[in-house]
Amino acid sequence: AATTELELRWAVADRQAAYERMRDSERRFRALFEGMAEGVVLQREDGGIVSCNPAAEQILGLTADQMIGRTSRDPRWRAIREDGSPFPGDEHPAIVTLKTGRPLRDVIMGVRRGDGSERWISIASQPLPAMPGVGGGMVITTFSDVTARREGEMTTAADAAEKAALTRVATLAAGEAPPSAVFAVAAEQAAGALGGEVGQVIRCDDDRNPAVVGVWRRDGVPSGGSERMIDPGTTGAVRDAVGRALARRRTSGVWRRDAAPGAEAEVTPGLAEVASPVRVGGRVWGAIAVAAGAAGTLPPDAEPRIERFAELVGLAVAGAQAREALERLAATDDLTGLLNHRAFRARLDDEVARARRHDRPLSLIAIDLD
Repeated sequence: AATTELELRWAVADRQAAYERMRDSERRFRALFEGMAEGVVLQREDGGIVSCNPAAEQILGLTADQMIGRTSRDPRWRAIREDGSPFPGDEHPAIVTLKTGRPLRDVIMGVRRGDGSERWISIASQPLPAMPGVGGGMVITTFSDVTARREGEMTTAADAAEKAALTRVATLAAGEAPPSAVFAVAAEQAAGALGGEVGQVIRCDDDRNPAVVGVWRRDGVPSGGSERMIDPGTTGAVRDAVGRALARRRTSGVWRRDAAPGAEAEVTPGLAEVASPVRVGGRVWGAIAVAAGAAGTLPPDAEPRIERFAELVGLAVAGAQAREALERLAATDDLTGLLNHRAFRARLDDEVARARRHDRPLSLIAIDLD
């Protein structure tokens, strides 16, 4: 009997020690879970979140209460791929892992935080075996905030694209291309560099009446009813951007606000149009403008970036005017302002060639006036 009692006490002691070890392991796990810099969420078989750590709350801008029960398919995440297209909930790494049992790593996704801002996260998902009393298998999803890295990559790519665009416009301008060619390319390259759907170069005469002298539209974007200003499917506010730029003599933008209450289509707030005055000889010659599409926006730094294109357009116009002035000086007499002998010979060569081409007679009358 004494032996039996002793064995029982040893068994109780062993069980108590095992329980304490389990409690200690649980405390260590909880401390690790709470202290991780990466966001961690535990999701049940249907994808619903059952637990999350503080880092997940901080990265996603949501409290644990707001996340518990929400699934990866929930449209409130407004998840997007790296190319900006929607990220279907059924393709979320957690859902894929729950379906296939296969772990995933380094899946990049853009999500909308609780405050409406956008964050880019790198996600990994790992299946967990079924636990007694819990039901089917579960998945643990970890993610880190890669917004700064993503923005840095996008900035580097945007800078390279802008530099290439500016180089193309500058090469045309320096190569004595006709202004019309420079205007068309400048409109295209400025819109491309800023991610817009419409680009324009606008000339203003003495009456301040704008006229489009260079235009580019992304494929599928309608021209609208007027060539003076292009309605890219928003509100035609690019007209306002140009008007503001010309009136204020400085680069100006038009910002798209939230959709009005009851509006059917969702409107993304942000910079919708931007225009910068083109200066020639210290005076405003016109403007260059870029507009985003109905569902898109221009980058926040669009205003200083479009100014560089405006400067190149101004240099192209100034260069063309200087060449025209030189040609006039070379073809006119300084004293009388009339065409000189060089211009006479050039015109005569043209007329002789025309007569030969059409097989027609040519007459010349020379009168010497003192």
